[in-house]
Amino acid sequence: MGLASESGPSGRTSFGLRILRYGIRALQLVLALAIAGVYGSDVNNARKQHRAVDSRWVASLRPTFSPSLHANSIQVYAEVVAGLSALTSILYLIPFLSAYLNASLFFAWDALLFIFWVAVFGAFGKLFLHRHPDLPRMRHAVWLDLVNMLLWFATAAVGGMMFLRSGWPGLSKLSRPRAAA
Repeated sequence: MGLASESGPSGRTSFGLRILRYGIRALQLVLALAIAGVYGSDVNNARKQHRAVDSRWVASLRPTFSPSLHANSIQVYAEVVAGLSALTSILYLIPFLSAYLNASLFFAWDALLFIFWVAVFGAFGKLFLHRHPDLPRMRHAVWLDLVNMLLWFATAAVGGMMFLRSGWPGLSKLSRPRAAA
């Protein structure tokens, strides 16, 4: 879970770290919902009008992706990533979850979400920062993608460090030299 179970000498999580952890997770939730709203409104408008996305998206995506790729599939991908991020943040905000599970093991899922956000940022950044800088709403959404990507990287990195420091039994077997037979 990233910043989940940093504990002091008593084995209890400090109040400040819990507040920081929940603050970061809440921010990840808010940003994921904001991204879902921005990209979702475009997908919904296209659906209501029985058409693909704005023609600028189609023209911009065609050289980058295979011609058989539907024009709004990158938006749908962004919606799925935002949904997974929001659901994950909600689960991580449940206080008793970290009490029953080794929360440092969640860093792998955080790292996977980070990779997903890298793809979202890369696709939309190339599209709206370079090819169509005249769409300020979408440019702002790209910067939200970047912030979300960095937050998931931070929680994955901190969670990975906690995982490595926790002395996980499987990890200690790998680092122990074998005795000569």
